[in-house]
Amino acid sequence: MKNLFRVFSLVAVCIFLAGCSQLSLSRILGNEDDLDEKLKDVERIIITPRRGGTEVDVEVKYRENSNAELSVRVVNQAPMSVVVDASYSVENNHAQALVPMMELSFTAKNRTTIYGLRFNRSGISHDGTAANLYLYESGDIGDNEIAQYTASDGRYVEFRNPDGLFIIPTGATVNVLLRADISGTAVPGQTIRFDIETSEDIDAGAIKAEASFPLKGSTASVTSVSDLGYISFANVSPTGNTTVPSGYRYYYGWRFSLVASDQDMELRFLKITNTGTATQSDIGNFRLMYLDEIITRAEMTDNDEIVFDLANNPHLVPQGQTHNLDMVFDIAQDATGTFHFMVQEMNHILVFDRTYEVFTTPNQNDNWTVIESNSSSTSTVIEGTPESEIPGQGIFVGEIELSLASDSPTGNIASGATNVVVAKFNAYAIGEDIMINSLNVGATSIGLNNGRVYVDGSQIGSTVDLIRNGSYAFNLKTNLVIKEDKIRTIEIRADVKNNSGTDLTDGDTFGVALFASSANARGLQSGMAISTSAIMGNTLTARTGTVITTKNMAVADASASRPSGVIGEMNVLIGSFIITGGSGEGSKIHQITLKNNLWNDGGITLADVFQNLRLEAGGPADTNGNYYSEVLIGRTISSLVDADDTVYRFTPSPAIDLPVGASMVINIYADILNSASKDAISVFNSNEHGVIFVSEVSATGVQTGSNTSDSDGTYYVMQRVYIAQKGELIIEAPPSSYQAWPTIAVAGTEDVELFRFRLTAENEDMDIARLIVSISLKTEEWGAMNFNGSQFSALKNFKLLNGREQIGPTLASYSMIYRDAPMNGYIDFNFGTANSYRIPKGEERILTVTATISNWPTISSGCVYQMFMSPDPLMDGTPAITAHGAGSSRDLSGPEREIRGNPFTVRKSVPLVERMALPTTTLSSSGTHTLAK
Repeated sequence: MKNLFRVFSLVAVCIFLAGCSQLSLSRILGNEDDLDEKLKDVERIIITPRRGGTEVDVEVKYRENSNAELSVRVVNQAPMSVVVDASYSVENNHAQALVPMMELSFTAKNRTTIYGLRFNRSGISHDGTAANLYLYESGDIGDNEIAQYTASDGRYVEFRNPDGLFIIPTGATVNVLLRADISGTAVPGQTIRFDIETSEDIDAGAIKAEASFPLKGSTASVTSVSDLGYISFANVSPTGNTTVPSGYRYYYGWRFSLVASDQDMELRFLKITNTGTATQSDIGNFRLMYLDEIITRAEMTDNDEIVFDLANNPHLVPQGQTHNLDMVFDIAQDATGTFHFMVQEMNHILVFDRTYEVFTTPNQNDNWTVIESNSSSTSTVIEGTPESEIPGQGIFVGEIELSLASDSPTGNIASGATNVVVAKFNAYAIGEDIMINSLNVGATSIGLNNGRVYVDGSQIGSTVDLIRNGSYAFNLKTNLVIKEDKIRTIEIRADVKNNSGTDLTDGDTFGVALFASSANARGLQSGMAISTSAIMGNTLTARTGTVITTKNMAVADASASRPSGVIGEMNVLIGSFIITGGSGEGSKIHQITLKNNLWNDGGITLADVFQNLRLEAGGPADTNGNYYSEVLIGRTISSLVDADDTVYRFTPSPAIDLPVGASMVINIYADILNSASKDAISVFNSNEHGVIFVSEVSATGVQTGSNTSDSDGTYYVMQRVYIAQKGELIIEAPPSSYQAWPTIAVAGTEDVELFRFRLTAENEDMDIARLIVSISLKTEEWGAMNFNGSQFSALKNFKLLNGREQIGPTLASYSMIYRDAPMNGYIDFNFGTANSYRIPKGEERILTVTATISNWPTISSGCVYQMFMSPDPLMDGTPAITAHGAGSSRDLSGPEREIRGNPFTVRKSVPLVERMALPTTTLSSSGTHTLAK
């Protein structure tokens, strides 16, 4: 039926276009042998008559990304206003909730799992303008939440689930919606928008999303009113331990209050979680009631959730009134266990302002505090329940184990430095998944300015001063969940200044601690409150004039997948560090001393693997403009000493003039010996803290002349070095969707795409000096025409492209080998060694060969050609690609196997479609009429 529809569609188009001069259907839709395949992706054909004649312009619109494995687009984008109530003090303001910021439509060719989404915040706003962010399925708001955001670093917000956020079935489209709770601290005039900048922000595993990036969401502009409605939600009863007999019908299990302020308010959704041990077979037939009248009903899910969806019949709480609502249910005759009810998240209760017609945040707060029945440590117990199932009487409750991370800062820290890590802790969940709601953080001896909590590299919660010998409870608005038997890293960052914002005095010592907290976490299986214990960070010493040397964290450790270099490679980065000037005065750096970081390793030293050790500045330049990026510092040490504890001194001339508080990156380079043994390389690759470190930086103060040296450098810690045996150039066909399509090439057409192939540089940069593409004539094989030898002159002006960038010159023609050979000719892109085309390490390039089709009669219409890459294109042992490792100079030519493109046909012309006159141009309300002919 679909094919029949396509035929009718094609006939209708052809009839309508009949009579249009010089209009070729194949020019519109391509190869006539492939029209059925092309028509399935046609969305519409736009026909625009030209003035003063019978000719028309025809534009074919295809469905967006019809061949993409995964295509994404923005839908329902529109600017809007969001409302904040400004009638209270800032900390008690409330605002509009669940604002639709960006709706995304995902279409997948095959079943696809989306694991992560990252949004970029823009507009006149800050990271606190949106208090909470959620990902929902599109449609009405209710029990269709996908996830809450898992990480935020101010500009970026990320949603991630290693098991998948959502799945797109084969051939289906799924729409998801980013929603935001606006903060009560937002002010009029602020604007906020969320975008997805590149395909890297959509994690679909091995599948790359295709879209018209950047994808931009809706812009929300903040306005304020003085009477935005809100609901206050609180527990009424029970307030402690209680018991109930089994078989109890119509049991009033939980009463809570709803107070409407400023406006009439509607309750539209309520999700209650049972954290007790009672199951679906123990309690059921839940009713939400007001004044003994049933509002709605629900049953408990497998996740122990009772979901009351009131979207179609909201419960109205008039302005100024308090409604006590009851959750009533039946207890089975043979029931045992406990129940304890909670509203765990902000979006588990959805309330609606009837006047302003918006959802608002409950309880006048950006952050949600769990509302629960009983108390945090009590439950309702069904009589006859074994003691082992009663909280505190045998049921296992998890715990959080906090420990100081091995890389938590210690020793000196630059006074006046901002947003630096002052303590790092590991949190380990034992027995069950545990959610931490808050952490008490404080400083000892000296208070610190602008304290922050980071989890796995992203800030959560707000920025506040750390109190001396006291603590501040950071409310973790993302609710930090630690999976059982898993570790998450918690960093405390601060400015090395006192609470007044003044730099600490040289020699001031301090520490940062997580103070003990009561009931600040909850076991997600047991439902019980869990407390965290106190743990102290290392003691730190603030230094002013002393320069500070630290490992450059922007340079990652090397690994087998991202090695430092390969045997024989020159100019390999083996370490990088930062020298930061003291905040009291600038320093002149006179000498930098490096030291071998290998001991008791079977006699292996730097000399067994490296030569030509040198330092280069990584920028920025010093006060005098010296030592900008890539400038040599001191001399190159060509021969290294084969002994433990060897030091290598580099003396800059002139001295490096480092300003107050400024930093300079310095990189360590060396050449890898061709003679480096496997044993030596194995020792290097296994050393987690690098093979060389900074032992001392000798400096004097610019103003005082006092010693400002850093006597312990990076203290035996630098980047890990990993050396691979050799590089590799992977030469392969691209995915079928990227290959040049089979086509009909019409005489006189320029820059026709005929062949694509993919090159990937592994382990080192690759230099390509020559690239040969073979071409074969398929005349007899395909039964095409062959006369006058013109089949050999049909193609000319060959180009090699990386995207739109041309590589090398245009070649006027291809070279012949033998007319009867499997390869009739070849195109020789010979750049030469001096002008080699470089592919950086770890990157890939999909290259395209294009050509111009000669004019008739210098072609044989119907000839079929095919381009390919052969291991022996010249039949004399010359490889198709001549390539060398840029650093090692190793020969990495190839390919080893043939890579073929799709065949293409050369034609003098293609069929034309002409428009014919209609029998009448007058339409009536009856009968059948010809619309196009």
